[in-house]
Amino acid sequence: MGLNQRWSNTVEGKELAYLLVAFEELNSCTLSISCVATKRERSVDLLMTLSATTNHPVLVERVPLASVGYTLSQLNCKTIEAATISLLYKLDSQLARLEMGRAPL
Repeated sequence: MGLNQRWSNTVEGKELAYLLVAFEELNSCTLSISCVATKRERSVDLLMTLSATTNHPVLVERVPLASVGYTLSQLNCKTIEAATISLLYKLDSQLARLEMGRAPL
């Protein structure tokens, strides 16, 4: 699609992958990211959804834990990396609220 090879495997991409793996390990979950291009009148945007599921073996169905979805404009982000980091913070907050709700008083 006309991408220069140096842009397709940048250091930032690898750093983002390490960040996602670290988040999964700390929260004992599996993350998935989906993106959908949206168009309203003359404006286009990218809707990103970050979801966390349980980290069970392959033979057990994964259970959804939390999910957040925002457009790049809602997050006020210009890059996918920045949007993903912002979504990680929002997801972490949601997971913490769920965990505190389950904790005995």
